[in-house]
Amino acid sequence: QRQTAYDNFSKKNSFVFLHPEDTGRDYSSEELALVMLRRFSSRIFISNTQVNGNTVWLRTRHTDNHSRRSSFHQVRDTIKADFITKNPLGAKYSLTELFNMCYGMEKSQYYSFACTLASAFSEGAQNTEFSRCMLEHDERKDAIANAQKEFKSKYPRMDEKETTVKVLQEQQEVARKRLLQLMDIVFSKLQQKQLLVD
Repeated sequence: QRQTAYDNFSKKNSFVFLHPEDTGRDYSSEELALVMLRRFSSRIFISNTQVNGNTVWLRTRHTDNHSRRSSFHQVRDTIKADFITKNPLGAKYSLTELFNMCYGMEKSQYYSFACTLASAFSEGAQNTEFSRCMLEHDERKDAIANAQKEFKSKYPRMDEKETTVKVLQEQQEVARKRLLQLMDIVFSKLQQKQLLVD
């Protein structure tokens, strides 16, 4: 049934890539078949460590390493300043920069950015993940230590490794919720300016 669904899709549609610069490599028929089985539209991984100049990686239904402009780094800077380093001034500055960036985008670029984020943030941002080094940033050591103490008091038989895993899972959820709150501030303000279609 899955193969039939893939055949039906490929007969009716060509594959659409969000950004033209992402079409640089050839995909095998096996890769394209697997792409159609993905259950998500977009995944975002946010890290505190740069790799080849990137701290944000975007995976879409169509690509594993999506070519994109630096707009997603501004989202990362916002959550880092607000949630990770607890820097209110830095968070306000990052939010302002995010507003300015969105206001300066062409319509198609803005919709591409907004739709990708909406996809990654669906179902409580379950398609968005933060690196361990970001969650365990020096500025968050007290929060992590408090969460570990709480887990140990609730589950005294849980070993250290399991406690750490549970705490990091919990912190992922807390970070996702905060990111959703911040992005809701941004897009609700943009919507007031009629930049989004109701």
